[in-house]
Amino acid sequence: MGRANPGIFRRAPTYYHWLASAIAFAGAGILVYWCRMARPLWVDEEMIALNARWRSFADLAGPLWLDQTAPLGWLALERAALVTFGIDERAARALPVLFGISTLAVAVWIGRRWMTPLGAAILAALCAIAPWLVFFTLELKHYSADTCFALLLPALAAWASEADNGDRAVRRAAVWWTIAAAGSWLSNGATFVAPACAAVLVGRIWHLYGVREAARSAAPGIVWLISFGAHYMLALRHALGNDYLETYWRFAFPPVSDGLGETVRWIQHWFQTFAVKPVGTARWAVFWVATIAGYVYATARHGAFGVAFAAVPVSALALGVFQIVPPFERLGLWCVPALYVGLASGADAAVWLAFQSRWRLPLLRLASATAVVLGVGVVSLDIVGNGMNELRAKSPDNNYGLDDRRAVRRVLALRQPGDPVL
Repeated sequence: MGRANPGIFRRAPTYYHWLASAIAFAGAGILVYWCRMARPLWVDEEMIALNARWRSFADLAGPLWLDQTAPLGWLALERAALVTFGIDERAARALPVLFGISTLAVAVWIGRRWMTPLGAAILAALCAIAPWLVFFTLELKHYSADTCFALLLPALAAWASEADNGDRAVRRAAVWWTIAAAGSWLSNGATFVAPACAAVLVGRIWHLYGVREAARSAAPGIVWLISFGAHYMLALRHALGNDYLETYWRFAFPPVSDGLGETVRWIQHWFQTFAVKPVGTARWAVFWVATIAGYVYATARHGAFGVAFAAVPVSALALGVFQIVPPFERLGLWCVPALYVGLASGADAAVWLAFQSRWRLPLLRLASATAVVLGVGVVSLDIVGNGMNELRAKSPDNNYGLDDRRAVRRVLALRQPGDPVL
């Protein structure tokens, strides 16, 4: 990609990447603070909590009460937390918050390994304060686990493909398959990104070391297939076959039955609506241009890293087109951190442009770098600002104006002998 000033890529990370760590640490503190506030649950959280609290571990498999769904391993961990630490809001939300903190840790690792200090800081800030990431991480739902593994697995695929010899690449691939298999029990996001990430990983090893090493790296995939099959039989098939959920979310799928033209128009509209929610910015055109530019740069500079993360939103669209999972609002939240990787890589692209020495038109080079970094900055500030507004709107004693906890206490206080309580 041309010769850049090496200092910005080699010397700075030893110190300035601490900014990303500090941002992530502050983000983790925000999550812990709001978890300790123990805001009352609202109805969606209460329904999943009833399943985790009153069903035995053995009974967590199969259709859940109240048309709820969750990865079986995640649900078992949630029940373990409630049984161990008691039935209250802090214990109930501890698991989602832990996965939210883990997402921040993964973002820091990605930034230190593949990004400049600027890109790393932007990625950490987006993952720490983006409005819908924070909103759903602080809820008793599995969405934070989805985002965590959908960020981790593409990064691990890139890491595995960067091994310096074929044998080491095969061993790293085995590690990736193991983590992907285990993660699928905890996170739907892990299941959604695994096929594309596996294709990137095996394809890269094939390109670097030949078909024999590629076959060896793909062989542990049988573990993932067995794990996926078991999880599908115990939990996933009940979610996919739920008539209520299928009817409820039907509107969010692409209208494939209406023909190619309508599907293409739906996808065009999706780029706008998905940027607003769950990405968190109304500047959707700038967001997509900067993010795609970031993916192009990351692919050119880091190979499998850029391809693996670009494959995540493509996977989301494919799942929607094939009528499996709609890429809509919280159901598509799992791919948002991967989009933030592309956006932050756009900032790195601007840094690369600014320090190029082979361009014959320095003014054009600087103008291009300025345009890219301004686009990334405007979108990032918009997302962070919306996240700050979301936090300011929260109240410690109610959940967006609702307080079922106080309502139940009031009902119990007014109850007389013989009164029915529904």
